[in-house]
Amino acid sequence: MSSILNALEKLDYAVGKLDHSVSQSENNSSAQTQICDADGNVIDVDFVTRRLDRAIQSVENLLSEGE
Repeated sequence: MSSILNALEKLDYAVGKLDHSVSQSENNSSAQTQICDADGNVIDVDFVTRRLDRAIQSVENLLSEGE
């Protein structure tokens, strides 16, 4: 179970970073339409969203199997 908690903490951290990046981009006064990470790499928000949805579904499935 500790590996699941560890994975959830990592996922929470990654989602927090993504949320922060999106918020910064939305609040940016420039007309920049792309979201970039700290290294300047463009983040495909739709791709990340799909990956997060799959990760969340996997965690939900694991948790329901443990009940």
